[in-house]
Amino acid sequence: VNGETKVTAGTLVDTVKTDADGKATSKELYLGEYLVKELTAPKDYVLSDEEHIVTLEYKGQEVEIYSTSLKVTDTVQKGIIAIQKKGEVLTDVEKTESDYGEILTPIYEKRYLADAEYEIYADEDIIVNGETKVTAGTLVDTVKTAENEPVSSKQLYLGKYKVVEKTAPNGFVLNNTAYSVELTYQGQEISVFTENLVIENERQKVSVSFNKTMEENIYYPDADAYKEVVFGIYVKEDII
Repeated sequence: VNGETKVTAGTLVDTVKTDADGKATSKELYLGEYLVKELTAPKDYVLSDEEHIVTLEYKGQEVEIYSTSLKVTDTVQKGIIAIQKKGEVLTDVEKTESDYGEILTPIYEKRYLADAEYEIYADEDIIVNGETKVTAGTLVDTVKTAENEPVSSKQLYLGKYKVVEKTAPNGFVLNNTAYSVELTYQGQEISVFTENLVIENERQKVSVSFNKTMEENIYYPDADAYKEVVFGIYVKEDII
């Protein structure tokens, strides 16, 4: 100003904080070029890394102080629900010998299961900056699990959600538990984050019952003869 350096480049000349209307005003500044940068984002929002250049220019001899405006937009933080579907899968057999031959016993391992369908509902009104984005009970997404990897929902607003199984994988029992997932603010440096949910299903099981009836032998009666009968259960077709 008039040949004198009032402020050197890079000096922080003011910090301002927005009010309930989202507005903030700086103190009076010398004419010149300034850089405006966001230091703290509002809760539930992501810190903007954009740098805004504002030039304060001479407005004529009749103006003592004037104002210029700058509009800055922040992005709301969102979350993803990743569902890991697991259950017991037949992977091998154990071989043992008996008086009647070799017996094969199934061996199961917990692995990812494909083709399970889930519905995700808002478990409360989802409100962002005073505006209701999603009302409670609204279906916000439907996902289907894939083999060997979790399945992810679309990006969702922060809030409480409920995950419900709609279709179980083939050979498994429907899991009727409604799982609650809350997507909470993870700090201003994170744009999108993932909340993991592990859901297990019981494989469908079957047992075969035998009721052995025997004709009574009038010459050699033996009331316990039915206890001595042995049955073998054989695989009739290849089990894949």
